[in-house]
Amino acid sequence: MNPPGAPADDARAPADDARAPVSPLAVGPVRRVAAAVLVVTVVVVLRWGVAPATLVLGSFLVVAAVVRLLVPAARIPSLVVRSRFTDATVLAVLGVGIVVFGQLAPGA
Repeated sequence: MNPPGAPADDARAPADDARAPVSPLAVGPVRRVAAAVLVVTVVVVLRWGVAPATLVLGSFLVVAAVVRLLVPAARIPSLVVRSRFTDATVLAVLGVGIVVFGQLAPGA
């Protein structure tokens, strides 16, 4: 028997360990591509420096802006919060900004 004011046994919240940990291989293809680009960018920074790495990262963001304009929101349900134009504009501005500032950096 439950004390007064306590939830019934069947109304208890599930335990925190009820959710299985997500494997890195189970994430979506968009996240895998983004992770791969970040790894490539870090390798380029370590091998050749900041300026080439900004080209890699900025180019990826510009390509992501174009892809965001071309792929319908129904294919990527997590992106229906904002408009395509907003996403593409933000990605393109960030991509171009990273490339420009990376090339202007001292010693680049």
